[in-house]
Amino acid sequence: MLKTMARLMNRTRLYQLIALGVFVTLTSSGCSLLRQNIVDNVHYRLQSVDVQVGMRQGTSLLPNLVADVNAALEIRNDSLINLFIERINYDIYLGDTLVASGVTGEGVQLDSGGDSQLINFNIQLSAASLLNEGITLSRTRALPPVRVDGSSSIATRFGVHEVPFSVRYERPQID
Repeated sequence: MLKTMARLMNRTRLYQLIALGVFVTLTSSGCSLLRQNIVDNVHYRLQSVDVQVGMRQGTSLLPNLVADVNAALEIRNDSLINLFIERINYDIYLGDTLVASGVTGEGVQLDSGGDSQLINFNIQLSAASLLNEGITLSRTRALPPVRVDGSSSIATRFGVHEVPFSVRYERPQID
């Protein structure tokens, strides 16, 4: 009788260990499947890039020539779950020149099934720094292509996932 009970306890312990192993495997693969679903179904697009050249009073007597750049990034959630974008880390390039880096300050809720939101990156570039990088400002020419590389910290009820992205916008016109 004791041997039978010992075997039953060992068998029960074995089943518990197997169940735990299956649970851990499914949970870890479930997280990677969820992350892949987010990568496949959250879409990024640079909707517009507006550049305005103007003069700003600086510390010297002469005004400074500056370019105000507004890049509008559209984020669309085609996944089956609601998402919350906690923050976006980004690098903005004109041609191959890095002109701005940053992190967004406020979060964005994206409901499932195609909800989209615009995130605006507003940066001010001095003509001197652009000239140092070989980029000229002219009212008659377009800027080089704009590229935004970054990653979104996307929260779901199943955890937070870092999702990289890279988007381009060709030939933004200067107003």
